[in-house]
Amino acid sequence: MKIRVLYSNAKTLIQQLKKGSKYSDLKEAITIVISIDHIIIKECNDYKYCFNFYDPEHKIKLSDLVKIYFLEFQKIPKELKKDEDLINWLKFVGSTSEKEIKKMATKSSELKEAVSLYED
Repeated sequence: MKIRVLYSNAKTLIQQLKKGSKYSDLKEAITIVISIDHIIIKECNDYKYCFNFYDPEHKIKLSDLVKIYFLEFQKIPKELKKDEDLINWLKFVGSTSEKEIKKMATKSSELKEAVSLYED
């Protein structure tokens, strides 16, 4: 899965350039992976990650053009208080019943709008 995500992100970046285009015309290639049933990043127990081109030894970022985010629903701690908006969105995406989805509409105006769009 990690290699597939890297490939997809690279393809998004590459497809922006046409013959005669300048490299300075490139826009960020951002990939967001929301994993509901699978754990992709097994090296750590956190639930959210952001990867980019960075040298941690020298603390130098090579570029801001590539960002890959992973959000892993199964790793969200039950008692987590911070990042409540993100957690609510992940719970909405991971909802398995109409009852759960309707419950999420009470969490914020943005989620209420998302639930409304989902129901239409």
